[in-house]
Amino acid sequence: MVSTKEEMKYILEHINGLIRLKVPGFKEACALYNLDYIEADYNIKLYDPYYAGLIDTDGSIKEKWLLEILD
Repeated sequence: MVSTKEEMKYILEHINGLIRLKVPGFKEACALYNLDYIEADYNIKLYDPYYAGLIDTDGSIKEKWLLEILD
């Protein structure tokens, strides 16, 4: 739970450059805290932790396009 502006700024600073979704809202948050938005690298590399979010808890792969990329 985030209770203070300092905590929110800390979170924004540490995830800046990693956000690939909900970018418009994240840019607004950066502007509110006078932070320069850093665009994420959209070239996902092999073994990138981003893939972890695409795999369901039962081990199935969530998106069909991911299977096509891995082939």
